[in-house]
Amino acid sequence: MSRDSGRWGFLIVEAVLIVASILLAFAIDAWWDDQEREAQRLELLSALEADFYQTAEDLDSAIVEGERLVRRSGGYLEAVRRDLTVSRDSLVSLFDAVGGVAFFEPTLPSYRTALATGAIDLIRSPSLVRSLGEFDLAFGLYELHLGISAQLFYLGPNQDFRMIGGSFDGPRGERMGVSLVVPDSVDMRGPIAEATAEPTYTVQRNMLENLHAMRAAASNVLAELASR
Repeated sequence: MSRDSGRWGFLIVEAVLIVASILLAFAIDAWWDDQEREAQRLELLSALEADFYQTAEDLDSAIVEGERLVRRSGGYLEAVRRDLTVSRDSLVSLFDAVGGVAFFEPTLPSYRTALATGAIDLIRSPSLVRSLGEFDLAFGLYELHLGISAQLFYLGPNQDFRMIGGSFDGPRGERMGVSLVVPDSVDMRGPIAEATAEPTYTVQRNMLENLHAMRAAASNVLAELASR
């Protein structure tokens, strides 16, 4: 009996050691997985920070251009509607902004890859996720208005403006491929010129708002990443 008891005791101890070894192995694997996941998370956050720093700089440039276009397009409409004493050359100069666009393309390769692969789930901060969502929403609206701007450039009142001899894309293009051509016969205070400027001005203003919204969201993203 004592020999059998000793044997069973040995087997029990051995079984306990085996189970403990298995549990320890599982624990080590889980710890290692957590370490790898944390390293991936930190790498992603660092990449996002680089993305949004560059994007913020690009947004600043686009906002400067957007404000210039809105200021000049709006200046043309104000001069015409208030019948201000402004020379024809000045009106033409202001009207040139109607053919322009504040173009912006985000530099977000790491963010886009994280979204496509699902790695974005590594982000644990609800406020950071919210700021990224706000950026995407503003960019979506910007793209919508950019598409409307492209339609306006070739259709509607702009086409009527071309029918009377005007052009935004003449052969002497210098700035952004835009070269305004306005024959002397075109009435710069007339309904066709004003109707051409009005919808484009509205879209330019909306695009500028979208750019500012993206810039604010990008600032929030960078602030969140800096506090990680």
